[in-house]
Amino acid sequence: MVDNGLWTMHGARALYGPACTGGMPARSPLSAVYDGEVFSRSLSRLSTCMQEIDEQDLAAVAATLEGDEDAFRSIVERHNVAILKQMRNFARDPAVAEELAQDVFVEAFLGLSKFRGDAPFRHWLARIATLTGYG
Repeated sequence: MVDNGLWTMHGARALYGPACTGGMPARSPLSAVYDGEVFSRSLSRLSTCMQEIDEQDLAAVAATLEGDEDAFRSIVERHNVAILKQMRNFARDPAVAEELAQDVFVEAFLGLSKFRGDAPFRHWLARIATLTGYG
């Protein structure tokens, strides 16, 4: 398998929608090996999109801590698919995976004041998901 970064691009499309890939058509990851310019632009768009998501998350965390419930709802909507996929690695039953994902967001909400912001919010949330899955 060639690890050329486009696997990340396709993963971002699956988790965060076409906005993270600039609306680029799906391409074979191997095709980018021969087209460095397209690969570079794709990676740049992905990086920009992930920075935007990180900024939206930080704003939503701050708003949630100030009492805005809709802000946390936007966090759940933005990360629900990724967390659900992660929980399916721990529980093959979809119903159990959904319950675990809900537990992750409850834990995140309750511990939101502990989020330091020195890493992307999605990493902090993924760590909570991992601990929930093993627990």
